[in-house]
Amino acid sequence: MLKDLVTETDEQTHLGPEARFILDEIEANWRKTGSIRSGNEDQLNKAMGLSLSRNEVFLIQYRGPGDGEVLFADKGLQEHFCSDAPKLMVADLFEDQTRETALELMDASFALPAIVNLPLTAQRGAFRKPLRAELLLLPIFDGPNRTKFLIAALVTDGRGMPSKSRFELSKDVSFRCEALQGALPDRRTSKGPQLVVDNTAA
Repeated sequence: MLKDLVTETDEQTHLGPEARFILDEIEANWRKTGSIRSGNEDQLNKAMGLSLSRNEVFLIQYRGPGDGEVLFADKGLQEHFCSDAPKLMVADLFEDQTRETALELMDASFALPAIVNLPLTAQRGAFRKPLRAELLLLPIFDGPNRTKFLIAALVTDGRGMPSKSRFELSKDVSFRCEALQGALPDRRTSKGPQLVVDNTAA
């Protein structure tokens, strides 16, 4: 069970400094907002200092356990979701062997709520190194103990990603699940408990 693996840890990433800066900036802006009431796009944009048209950023709406719908995704980002259906779902991002774990962590981000970082790779063909990427999930609070939306950011290492490709969880870096307790904590003074699962084991 995920709840049995909560521990204190430092953040980890397998991306370079430029990609790390983007992720850190998105999270820092989110932390400045405290609690954002969902369903108000204008308020969200203003409070976050972000545009939902930014290539890396989109929203995820909770539709049920293991079921998240993608909203406001850039057209280029939609190619990553491997779906021609009218509604894009988070499940479409992932290869079959990774999907269950990834969706379980998405559920944890909604339910705890928690900040989640998923280090990802995607195959790019023979004789080419896999693409590295990271998916950041940040809960949007909609009243006490209720989270219906996540801000999501998908950042790659800068290399081109083939259309319709899917992601796997990286086997080189553990993912992060930082549970938030009550009001949004200020990282400058304290860190909440974090969940890290070692997915590097054979």
